[in-house]
Amino acid sequence: MHDNPNPPPAQPKPEQHPVRGLIRWAGKCRSDALIHALRGGCYGVGTGAVGLFFWWIEQGL
Repeated sequence: MHDNPNPPPAQPKPEQHPVRGLIRWAGKCRSDALIHALRGGCYGVGTGAVGLFFWWIEQGL
């Protein structure tokens, strides 16, 4: 007989590598992943353009 009212503790899930989760998410939501990549690229280009603009202004002063 088992009289223990407490169940045994659940085994924790093994930690997965973050890149694997990202790859799995990208495979499931390909269009979402492409939109996020495009947005990130646009942010990068915009940040670079603003940086070059201010650098160009500073060179002229």
